Amino acid sequence: MPSPAPPLADLQCWLRWVFTDPAGPSAALTGKADGARGPEPRPRLINWISGGTASAEERLAVYSNAYFSRLLEMLESTFPATRRILGETGFRRLAADYLREHPSSSPLIEAAGEHFPGFVAGHEVCATHPFLPDLARLEWEILMALLTPRLPPLPQEKLASAGPQDWERARLTFDPTVRLLKSDWAVDTLWHARNKPENSSPQRLRRRQIQRLLIYRDESWVEMRILSEAEMQTVERLIAGTALSDACAALRGAEASEVQGWFAAWTAAGIVKKISF
Repeated sequence: MPSPAPPLADLQCWLRWVFTDPAGPSAALTGKADGARGPEPRPRLINWISGGTASAEERLAVYSNAYFSRLLEMLESTFPATRRILGETGFRRLAADYLREHPSSSPLIEAAGEHFPGFVAGHEVCATHPFLPDLARLEWEILMALLTPRLPPLPQEKLASAGPQDWERARLTFDPTVRLLKSDWAVDTLWHARNKPENSSPQRLRRRQIQRLLIYRDESWVEMRILSEAEMQTVERLIAGTALSDACAALRGAEASEVQGWFAAWTAAGIVKKISF
């Protein structure tokens, strides 16, 4: 007498477990995958995978390979500069290690790389590429800037109507796409070279160089500016809600003209979206 059909929910859960095992369906079904995860194998359910001339394992492998290929494509598109540095084979190995430790758990495929920069920081690849974690952090922040909705532009009449006494208590609201990144390496050079052939320079950073970056999205795409330490500290304070006068008072050695130049650059870039007096 044939066994009764399993509940649909059980079959769906089982298929998800088989498809998403980084070691592949065969390892999942035999229990030979590296690191046990998910429910215990239920081999009887494989009897419900049938049809055509291919075996059940071959049919499962088609979907498993497609699943990981899509995740790999997403990681490659999110971290193109990292991929260029390591090459196709090196990046695939790193991605496989990452997905084994951080399997995708979100319905949004864009979230697949959320833990990638932190994972890279603890990976053996840093022995030869110590700048790679900072590069991956930059690439992730760029993706976040791309995916974050922008606020409407700052009304110019708001600036024109403000008097000197208003600016004393002014608080600035920056666009939510704004990101600040401090790096020990000039990773922006690697980012700008992301579309160049893998055998062209720059491919590797030899010397540490502290870099402070302001990342934001304009009407078309992501932009970035290199900041001084004083400007970055000022932006950090303003984003935290510090009044403009207090943020400026905390500066040491900055001229008023320099601060005015920062403000002009912020407004020209369209990243100041609201001023509360």
